[in-house]
Amino acid sequence: MNPFRICLWFDHQAEQAVEFYKSIFQDFEIENILRFSSEGFEHHGRPEGSVLTIDFRIQNLYLTALNGGPVFKLSEAASIMIPCETQEEIDYYDV
Repeated sequence: MNPFRICLWFDHQAEQAVEFYKSIFQDFEIENILRFSSEGFEHHGRPEGSVLTIDFRIQNLYLTALNGGPVFKLSEAASIMIPCETQEEIDYYDV
């Protein structure tokens, strides 16, 4: 097992991002979903029960999608590279 986990920081779009990845990759698994509680609402301002983090796996890559707020922005500066053997594979992942 890979001991590293990549964290992708979102304002509030973690669920949408995970659904997008799930629609693309066949070897995909959601491992855990952690939700905000009412505790700490004065700091996080998120509705109770809304998603804080989603831990998921794409093949042997372990990731966490975090709804961390607008402090940091996800950008193209970080990429997930997918090795492909055929043009058909490249075309499939060309989204």
